[in-house]
Amino acid sequence: MKVILLQDLKGLGRSGDIIEVKSGYARNYLVPKKIGLEATKANILWVKKKQENERKVFLKEKEKAEELKRSLEGKSLTIEAEVKNKETEEIFGSITSRQVWKLLQEEGIANIDEKDVILPEESIKKLGIFNIRLNLHPEVAGEIKLWVVKK
Repeated sequence: MKVILLQDLKGLGRSGDIIEVKSGYARNYLVPKKIGLEATKANILWVKKKQENERKVFLKEKEKAEELKRSLEGKSLTIEAEVKNKETEEIFGSITSRQVWKLLQEEGIANIDEKDVILPEESIKKLGIFNIRLNLHPEVAGEIKLWVVKK
């Protein structure tokens, strides 16, 4: 039986693929769990139209992310931290991605998730200038400078 996959399924294929499976597997597992759909002409057209709409949305989101990336170019953030050791410029505690994310929120850049703020290390523990990566979209990443200065 031919089935259109509605979700990625390890070992069988990706969403939108038309695959051949045993009819019992399709009727008893794939279709009831909404993982697959019988490959009729109407269903194939419906899936193609759905994929086209998803692609349009994906491209619009990518375009917005590119625009945000251009607006972030040359921007920098500053965090003040208390120095623990003046010689090595170590700070008390550390600067985390959550703190950077909060700074971005305060700057009005609110459409970035906390998990999309990528520090060069797990956390920043010294004074200096750091490049922070921002994952704006699966295919678009921006960068912003973070200055960690003495309080």
